[in-house]
Amino acid sequence: MNMEKFNIKRMYGFYWMIISLAIQLITFICFLCLIFYLKSFDSTNANQEAVNEIFSVLILIDVLFAICFIASLIIYLYRFLPFINSKGKLIHVKILERSIGSVMYGKIETDNLNKKVRIRFVSRIFSKYFTSYQVGDYAECFVREQDLSDPKIVVLYR
Repeated sequence: MNMEKFNIKRMYGFYWMIISLAIQLITFICFLCLIFYLKSFDSTNANQEAVNEIFSVLILIDVLFAICFIASLIIYLYRFLPFINSKGKLIHVKILERSIGSVMYGKIETDNLNKKVRIRFVSRIFSKYFTSYQVGDYAECFVREQDLSDPKIVVLYR
């Protein structure tokens, strides 16, 4: 049995995960800079009620961007942190079903095991996901060492 460590960089969609987090963080920082830039102007001659309304809308939008970034980061950590620094085995899984919400189920078909598992992966572009893997295809997945006897979740590698 060939055991190896989980390498998140080999995982399907890893770079899209990093790009989406970077875009969300940059958008939050840009809006924050915009707020500070607009605050630096002298607004004594302007309508104070309108100025306060504009700043409250910009702050609300910036808070929403921050919440989206934090939520995405928490989701990624929750989904993939259990696999970090764990040893396991690469196996081939036959895809049985898939849906638009990045959810796929497959079947491990080996000599010792014939079990249905959930396949985890990251994909920001659903069109690429649908063209890459069809029902009936085989995908290379990672199973943790402690889950080898009774796997429930596997991680899709390229």
